[in-house]
Amino acid sequence: MQTPSRKKKQAISSAHGVPSDLTEGILSILPVKSLLRFRCVSKPWCIQIDDPHFILLHAKKSCENVSDFSLIYQKNRALYLSCLMSSNNPEKHEYPFKLGRRYARLVGSLNGLVCLLYTGDTHFVVWNISTRKYNSVRSGLSSCTNSKICLIGFGYESINDDYKLVMVFVDRGPRIVCDVYSLKTNTWRRSPTQAPSSCISNKKDVGICCNDALHWMTPIARTVFAFALATEQWQDVPLPDNVRPTHLGSLKGCLYLITRYQTCNIDVWVMKVYGVKDSWTKSVSVSLETISQQPLRFRYYLIYAIIGDKILIKDGLLDTVILYDTKNKSVEHFDGIDGLWEGFLYSESLVPLPPAAAAPPTNSMVMEPNWWMKSVKEHFVP
Repeated sequence: MQTPSRKKKQAISSAHGVPSDLTEGILSILPVKSLLRFRCVSKPWCIQIDDPHFILLHAKKSCENVSDFSLIYQKNRALYLSCLMSSNNPEKHEYPFKLGRRYARLVGSLNGLVCLLYTGDTHFVVWNISTRKYNSVRSGLSSCTNSKICLIGFGYESINDDYKLVMVFVDRGPRIVCDVYSLKTNTWRRSPTQAPSSCISNKKDVGICCNDALHWMTPIARTVFAFALATEQWQDVPLPDNVRPTHLGSLKGCLYLITRYQTCNIDVWVMKVYGVKDSWTKSVSVSLETISQQPLRFRYYLIYAIIGDKILIKDGLLDTVILYDTKNKSVEHFDGIDGLWEGFLYSESLVPLPPAAAAPPTNSMVMEPNWWMKSVKEHFVP
């Protein structure tokens, strides 16, 4: 018996006289802007571009192509995209919603979806910049409560093909609570597992997604712990001996960490096999003296990402961003990227968004998206 996806491919092949696999391969490497235009070419093309299998394939190829990566960051109450492989000026994107006097913090960027947190921790916004679709998700926290967010993270679970938002906060008691929002089911639920006490922080640390889990560094001990999105279990991540990470990241499915020694050397460690301590490998060691010709005293650097053989570095003294090529030992400066303190890698996609969800539950039971409407009908509709 043929699957619906297989029938769609045969329909497209017969309509255009071109093998469906060839059409799919060509379309999957095109930019989202072109694909949105090509949806109007014919009904078969529209069906293929909207197919969930194709959307997943396109997102996967975009993440594998390093040349498609951009740096996404906030500046002057707007979002900017700066292509890392070209010298073009940063591309400005206005928020699709009105901020007013509020501020939105960039929480994460994953497979073309951008996650933002409102000031006051009352709302999250998940936004696909390429398709211009977004929704606002209530966090369930009120600005008048004493609840305080410790950890936030935006991740992808490949088992169920679901994007999840994780919020860990200190509630009354005090007790550490973890709420999980599923983009696929459009619901919040309270995780039954207890978050580690070491996660308590005033910084609202943002998690790094890798291998279907979100990862954070503890603020003092510089250890790493993870929250598995499928099982909702917390676990410690084994680190190399005598290594204290200063930065954590993920690229092409591998977790990496960066350490600094004596303020002038940067070491990049990559976990080749997830969860295996012995698989940590020092892939790059860079001397900051090769990057800057000026004295390193009172100078500091922030590492944003590892992109292939290149390292994206923020020069804290000159307030500039540079891309250092570890193979050619060359340095490229980016113009127009100043005042940057937090940024993420971005690759476009066609990933769709469901309607907005309701607030998280106050217990471990799942709360349906339209719970508030049902309550209104029960109390006010005869």
